[in-house]
Amino acid sequence: MEEVVIGRFALSIAGRDSGRVHIIVAIEENFFYLVDGSTRKIAVPKKKKIKHTKLLNVRDAEVENLITNGELTNKLAAAAVKKISFENI
Repeated sequence: MEEVVIGRFALSIAGRDSGRVHIIVAIEENFFYLVDGSTRKIAVPKKKKIKHTKLLNVRDAEVENLITNGELTNKLAAAAVKKISFENI
């Protein structure tokens, strides 16, 4: 199984947000909590089943550090997702 870490990018493959890229901000047993900075804000992350996501082979050390330190803002999250979306999808 792929390494799952907070700050990694994931693609939603099911539901209304299918096809959208998100950042993993928390992990539970069978769920990820995802944000994208625009439709899913940091204050209210999307709780999504792991099986309904696809992990992308993309990690951003800066984003990981910001999440760990509690400093990730919606603006920074949106910029990171936009950058990743254009580069990898």
